[in-house]
Amino acid sequence: MKRIVLFTLLLAMCAGNAIGAGLPKLRVGYIPEPAHGLYFVAKEKGYFKEEGVDVELFQFGSAAEGLAALKAEKLDVGTFGTTAPILFISKGSEFTFIGGMMIGGQAIITRPERLAELSGKNLKAYKGKKIGLVKLSTGDVIFKGALKKAGIDYKKDITFVELGTVASVVEAVKKGAVDAGLVYPPIFPWPRRTTG
Repeated sequence: MKRIVLFTLLLAMCAGNAIGAGLPKLRVGYIPEPAHGLYFVAKEKGYFKEEGVDVELFQFGSAAEGLAALKAEKLDVGTFGTTAPILFISKGSEFTFIGGMMIGGQAIITRPERLAELSGKNLKAYKGKKIGLVKLSTGDVIFKGALKKAGIDYKKDITFVELGTVASVVEAVKKGAVDAGLVYPPIFPWPRRTTG
């Protein structure tokens, strides 16, 4: 009988220690875009806890900022697109892709009075222009690849202005600091609503 009581006490103590210790923390970095809203849904609904982890979310203005935090071990995992991680990996960072997603695409925005000049498929229209972008965004790499394919030396013929966030790109376009800007959701419907 003493053995059963002792065993029961030991089980109760172990359970108490496990509950008191809490769930393991998982630090997740993200950039603000629609798909990452699912993190907040999962957190609010308790899905992370059901899976046995306590998730902390950290927002970054760009993939480069988030990956720098991941490299410095301030994060455990991050959702920062494809382009920036590949660049970091090519320079020796030990990152591993464990999944992927792509929604919404990219867009080039400009002021209404520049629309006739910069719309359409003729990429030569961008020669001599200043283009705002978030460094290492998917749009950055895809646009430069398209320019190269069209025979345009983007390093010589176009001035790229690297900004910290998509919102900063929109502001630069609105103020006329750049001729056009590369943006991604949820931002790109916004300029149409706010600038006409």
